[in-house]
Amino acid sequence: MSGWQRIGVVISVLWLIVVPVYLVVHSNMNAGYLYEQCLKTYLPDLTREEKHDTCWSSSHIGTVNWKIVGSTLIAGNFGTAILWSMMLGPIAIFWLIGGITLGTVRWIKRGFHK
Repeated sequence: MSGWQRIGVVISVLWLIVVPVYLVVHSNMNAGYLYEQCLKTYLPDLTREEKHDTCWSSSHIGTVNWKIVGSTLIAGNFGTAILWSMMLGPIAIFWLIGGITLGTVRWIKRGFHK
């Protein structure tokens, strides 16, 4: 395996790790922002605890956690196909473009050696 291929493998593995981490972190950042915005709204008929519970439940609807990511990866439904394509699609494109580029550079280089 050449040095470029090893670099490609490392980048591919890092991508497979980073995509789920990004989904979880970004989802929780949005939930935190929604929670803060909800607490700032005026809800006069609720106690502090009720306001916290209401804002917490409404802001965390649709958030992604590790359990959801893990179950989605193995569920075998439409969400599984989307998540795997988000993870593997860019890797396939990366390898395809890298292979074409490297092959073209080598082909041009051989032309100048004759």
